Amino acid sequence: MANAKKSIYDILPKDRLIQLYSVEGKSMLAIEAEVGISHSSVKKLLKVYGIPENKALMAKQRGDSLAQLLPYDDFYERFITRNMTYADIAKEYGVSEISIKHLNAKRYKVRKSAKDSTVNSRKTYKAKTGYASTFDNPEVRRQSKLTLNKNYGVANPSLSKDIREKRTATFMDKYGVANPFQAEAVKQKSLESLRRKYGDESLTNVSQTPAMKRVISRRIILSKGKGRRTNAQMDIANDSGKLRELIMGLPNSERTYRQVGELLGYDETAIANKIKLFDLDSLMNKAIQASKAEKDIVAYLKELGFSNIKRNQKLLDYKGSKKEIDIVLPDKKVDGKTFGLEFNGNYWHSENEKPMLYHQEKSLAAMEAGYFIFNIYEYEWEDPVLAGRIKDRLKNLLLGAQTTLYARKCSIETIDKSTKKAFLDKNHVQGNDHCQYAYGLYYADELVAVMTFCKSRFNKNADYELSRFATKAGYRIVGGASKLLSHFSKDHCGPGTKILSYSDIGKSTGQLYRSLGFSDMGRSKPSYVWWKSHRQPISRYATQMKNEIQTMHEKGYSRIFDNGNVVWILTV
Repeated sequence: MANAKKSIYDILPKDRLIQLYSVEGKSMLAIEAEVGISHSSVKKLLKVYGIPENKALMAKQRGDSLAQLLPYDDFYERFITRNMTYADIAKEYGVSEISIKHLNAKRYKVRKSAKDSTVNSRKTYKAKTGYASTFDNPEVRRQSKLTLNKNYGVANPSLSKDIREKRTATFMDKYGVANPFQAEAVKQKSLESLRRKYGDESLTNVSQTPAMKRVISRRIILSKGKGRRTNAQMDIANDSGKLRELIMGLPNSERTYRQVGELLGYDETAIANKIKLFDLDSLMNKAIQASKAEKDIVAYLKELGFSNIKRNQKLLDYKGSKKEIDIVLPDKKVDGKTFGLEFNGNYWHSENEKPMLYHQEKSLAAMEAGYFIFNIYEYEWEDPVLAGRIKDRLKNLLLGAQTTLYARKCSIETIDKSTKKAFLDKNHVQGNDHCQYAYGLYYADELVAVMTFCKSRFNKNADYELSRFATKAGYRIVGGASKLLSHFSKDHCGPGTKILSYSDIGKSTGQLYRSLGFSDMGRSKPSYVWWKSHRQPISRYATQMKNEIQTMHEKGYSRIFDNGNVVWILTV
């Protein structure tokens, strides 16, 4: 007689289930896999046997599932880098807001900066009330004054003698001084916070920070009679309604950051931050906004002989809206594309304002529309060496070579590191590199071109990488790149050897690689530098560490993403 089929009660008796679930702490899914009955059957047996469900275990299971759905890096990128709220993230993933809060509180423990928290609070408050903050809400201000007058007979609590005396008594009781900033413990804590914020252990007071040095310098200038910001000016600048009224009262041609700043005694950046904070940016005349750097670039283009220069032209379709190109030379084409130029300011083009792929996608959209956009970043233009290289690069692109040579009349030699460095620093926009092989092209004992190679760094499927190619400023070497590449191939490459290279989407059309027979493999992820107000940018390679992004954000730095590269490959 055949054996009767075992019931779930036979397979998983009460004692066995208690051992697995309550003692060993296994999940229902784990028990299902171990004993061979369904998850729903395990749940049914828990109820039948009267075994209480392990709430902590179930919470952990839910947490595990959510952590799998939303890993730490993805959460950090949204919560910190993009400054999304818990509600925003919950909506994107289709889960409850409380579950996202719980995931962070119990597992990730990521905290926003005070600045980001304030931005989010204002965003939430504005969505509910239409005002940027409680103090912009006239009803709140009115009620506050009524309450203060009712309780203390004054409109401002600091005007009440009772409140001032009570505050002083509290300070004396807590710190032994009339003012908490006189207490040594408070002074020390303030100093530690200051050093942590600026990442500088040598600071002894706030006046030594770059930001305060600028403020002090500005105050010295104002005190010498070159202008003084009045209480009335500050009152307007710090009140969204009054600031709006001022802007709306200006002719359209004068609605620039510079003009509003001059009226209120602020510099362009400071007043631009306030205008953006109060969501008044849409009132500004963006068509005529221009930084000093942009004006310097336009002046340089005029020096090169270009007079037909168009500014802030809305020429690109990008994600459903029209985007401007800062500067366009309608009469100049580079490799068949109309030349355009973008100037990317540090703050407005950092990750605080622009997503990682913004510059790359805009440049690629421009190429599709028939434009080549040359990108200049503010931190590059502020560096005299980089700015000089960029000017040389623009001159070569726009004016072409003043001297043309032919590679067949040139000889090739292996060059030493110092020769290579001196040439690349002067003639390549990226400067020197770290390579294993460097070749120079000589014309009558004069070094006129350099090409360098190294082992493939980022792609294991390739053998070598063409690292740099540069010609002497003002020179065009017909067939020079091809001759240098062929020489390297004969020295080091066998059949099937793969050579990889990269062209900067923001500064090159990549036409050289096409002419050399390379194939387009796609686009690389944009690289970045770390930037903090009033400081030199830091290369990503100088900050490689565990939890790099979190650590640098906590120090007040933001990433500025570049345009990324086109990846090229050649099979010899």
